[in-house]
Amino acid sequence: MIEKTPQINLLPKELKEEKRQRQFIAQLFSFCLSLLFIFILWIAGLEAANQILAINLKTSESQIQQEGKEVEQLKALEEKAKLLNANLKVVDDLTKQQIAWSQIIKDFSASVPASVQINSISLNSKKSPNFSLSGKAASFRDVLEFKEKLEASPNFKDIIFTSSNKVEGQGQSGYSFNLTFNLEGKK
Repeated sequence: MIEKTPQINLLPKELKEEKRQRQFIAQLFSFCLSLLFIFILWIAGLEAANQILAINLKTSESQIQQEGKEVEQLKALEEKAKLLNANLKVVDDLTKQQIAWSQIIKDFSASVPASVQINSISLNSKKSPNFSLSGKAASFRDVLEFKEKLEASPNFKDIIFTSSNKVEGQGQSGYSFNLTFNLEGKK
């Protein structure tokens, strides 16, 4: 077994004190250097976090600007869609108001008896009745038949005789008549 030998310090007291002070100063310097290193690491971490946050902020601002542009584009498209819908409504309304002239002419022609002659027909869409007609017929019965056929058609309404006169002369006899009516024939 080995015995421990006591350590003997043969240094004078002043040197011992100086050595202790140097050791203390070295320990204090090491401690301060460690604190400085930790502080530098802490500052570097804060700066890195700051840089990351700045990059995230720029990215977010860029996204907000892009989304703002998209919102403006969507608003413009929405306005165009509203205008288009309004135009389509106008077209639809005009289509509903369109008159099927071929059917009206066909019904009118079918309503005229063979012995009735139409002299004139005029249209004034700004007043009611909007049609006025003058003609001649061989008999008053033919005039009444013409009126009844017009009344039976879904395209004509409010048929009114405004005048009817017996006409004789130049070897011909018959009736001249005037009537008014409104057009009902919408598509």
